[in-house]
Amino acid sequence: MLRRIAAMMSVVLIFITAMTSVSAVDIISITKQPESETGYVGDELTFSVSAADKSEKRLGYQWYFGSKRSDGSILSDAELDDTMDGFSGTDTPSLKLTITDEMLADDRTFYVYCIISDSDGNVARTDDAQVVALGSDDYEIPLDYRPGGVIEADIGGEVMITVSTTMSEAQIGILSYQWYVFDGTPESAVALEGENKPYLTIVPDKAGERYYFCVITNDKNGRLTKSGIPTEKSQAVAVKAVESSPLPFNDVSAGDTYYIDLRLAYEHGVINGKSSELFCPDDSLTAAEAVKLASCLYALTVGGEGVFRQSEVWYQTYYDYAEANGIGVASLTNEPNSPITRAQFAVLLTSLTQKAGVAAGIDNGASSGSEEPNSGDDANADTSKDGALSNKETAAIELMQSLGVFINTDTDFNADSDIPRSEAAHSVAVLIGLLGI
Repeated sequence: MLRRIAAMMSVVLIFITAMTSVSAVDIISITKQPESETGYVGDELTFSVSAADKSEKRLGYQWYFGSKRSDGSILSDAELDDTMDGFSGTDTPSLKLTITDEMLADDRTFYVYCIISDSDGNVARTDDAQVVALGSDDYEIPLDYRPGGVIEADIGGEVMITVSTTMSEAQIGILSYQWYVFDGTPESAVALEGENKPYLTIVPDKAGERYYFCVITNDKNGRLTKSGIPTEKSQAVAVKAVESSPLPFNDVSAGDTYYIDLRLAYEHGVINGKSSELFCPDDSLTAAEAVKLASCLYALTVGGEGVFRQSEVWYQTYYDYAEANGIGVASLTNEPNSPITRAQFAVLLTSLTQKAGVAAGIDNGASSGSEEPNSGDDANADTSKDGALSNKETAAIELMQSLGVFINTDTDFNADSDIPRSEAAHSVAVLIGLLGI
């Protein structure tokens, strides 16, 4: 086939030279150029073109195939027809070309282009589209960047790992990606669900090293790489997670599920420990502690530093601030050192978010610094009689759950149960984000 093309080369070049004197740029408009394609021996490639004729004449198409040396000099350039092996649609907008063993010989670059003409003699030429022919030794994914070594990252921080190739997918086929992680040996690696892009974003949740690598698969016709499998594996990169500012509490470790939330709340000055060394994560949050959290969050929201004056009773300054700013705390004054229920905490945080402009639509019962219920029917009281949830509590719980403020409790919110300090840290962390602190 290539010899026949070479024999026709001189005639075609004369034809092309003659056509260049005719300008049809303003008559025939090429709206879609043929794109470069890559194929292995036996693959059928398709090259397409679209054009429009301003004179609305019917267009004719003629495809050409040529080859060049690596220095750019032309070896052949000839008109195609459907009688040639490996070619079809040579006089249509779509050319089909089959890669043959003959195309693998020598140092050649192949290309196709199309001459478009109308009945008035106007012509237009497309750009060259490159044809890359690959053989069995070319079934390799050429990785340009293979991550390796060690990357240090803060716990709760973000690190991104990427892989890239030296050739585009149009040249080497359709690539798919799968990231893996392991702690010990590569044999123990497990696939990370949903991580199928050429990059991986990692947010370490505990101190120590974990290893990541990516398997890249060439999905074009299931071709094999030189290694005998249709994949290429990147080097493993170690992500070493460290604590940028360790918490001072002896009863909290970086591996705890609430650690990142607690660190965020602690660094913002919203939450602290029972002492300088103990956080007491399993202790129940008290009403006074809850009011302190709400007051600190609101102060930070309105541009304050979250620092309060000391009062004779430690929590009084926080109650005074909340009442002065319309955050409903009246129902939490009777037993400030007793545990707050999850329902009460939801009502308090709803009042906070409403005052901060994040939520609306629920009567928080606060007006001019007071929270007095309406007349005898107790319509705005925080809890209804006989332990049942009031409408206000139900609405507050639904709102806080919709905002993700409470850790998922499946089907039962456990409204009357206490809330652990560790879970309160989660609520604070979520609110820091919601309030834009």
